Amino acid sequence: MVGCRKNKCAASRQSSDKKEQGLPAKAVVHDTSFPKSPAPQSKAESLSLLTVELPVSSLDAVEPAPLKTRADASQGIRISSEGHIASLRPLEPREFLDDVVMMTVSKILANRDDRFEVVDTLIINYVSQGVEIPDWFRQYHEVLWGRPNVLIPWCYRSHWVLFRYTSGGQVTYYDSMPGHIPLAIAESVINRYLDAALRPETPRSTMVVADGPVQSNGFDCGLFVLRYVDMLTNSRVDSPVLPSLQESELRGHYPAVFLSASRN
Repeated sequence: MVGCRKNKCAASRQSSDKKEQGLPAKAVVHDTSFPKSPAPQSKAESLSLLTVELPVSSLDAVEPAPLKTRADASQGIRISSEGHIASLRPLEPREFLDDVVMMTVSKILANRDDRFEVVDTLIINYVSQGVEIPDWFRQYHEVLWGRPNVLIPWCYRSHWVLFRYTSGGQVTYYDSMPGHIPLAIAESVINRYLDAALRPETPRSTMVVADGPVQSNGFDCGLFVLRYVDMLTNSRVDSPVLPSLQESELRGHYPAVFLSASRN
């Protein structure tokens, strides 16, 4: 099926400290990051940027700057020294990005800007899989809705997409393979999710589909979602229109971002 191996994204995260056979003793990481850009308007002195303002035309081979994450959002994205090398496997060419990589990198990127928060990739599965919504569901989200923007990565039938919810009630949908997930299903899932997560009086509006780049293969959907998160959290642009991107260039960039979680 297009997008990834079956059952990888709906399943729970694999343990980060599980060692995989056949991996080198030391990870070979292409330390390619984007040129430095102006600091965000908030947390200018304490946050480091990994990418430049849009559009991006080239990458420079430079060591990525150490990251400082918000103390209240750093839990859950640490990778043990034994496990982070094995966890890099999904970032190799033609591999599917699993929940561990998606959450680790998305959290790091979102932590640069106080306007953004990221919902755990497994949370929306309570809705999309049709299971009973737990009692703690709405309480979990009370903290998230204090941010102007909440990013919700979702994987359905082996395909990653991204929802962006704003405090004004706007929902924007980012999909690098339009039509792979019927819009009616995507809209139904996000509406059911927001019904369970938001207070009844919270404003809501019709979902808007973003106009963005289309992936050229059947396995880089997760990479596109990371790039959406990267661009949204590093630019002050509110437009849903996104520029094109080169999958081959970014495959060498995000391992360095991922490994920064183990250095902090």
